[in-house]
Amino acid sequence: MSNQKRVTYGFKLDFPAQFTLQDLLRQKRNTVSYITLRKRVEKALKDGELLVLGKQTPKVARKGRQALIYQRVNAQKVIQVTEAPVVA
Repeated sequence: MSNQKRVTYGFKLDFPAQFTLQDLLRQKRNTVSYITLRKRVEKALKDGELLVLGKQTPKVARKGRQALIYQRVNAQKVIQVTEAPVVA
């Protein structure tokens, strides 16, 4: 058993403006498990609160994927995507 206390169920998680999952894990200083943070980020992506900005190569060389960079979406700013008509 570990000495780590369990986080209260349904706690509020405020995302920084721009972050990776490792940044978020370091910020929470191991008070919240990795899988909890990952699932919260996945839910925020699905709900449209976050978007994937790009990928980042870690500063320390390691095997595996590049880290995804997430950005919080501003609620007042609506992103509008328009398609140009195709002339055939």
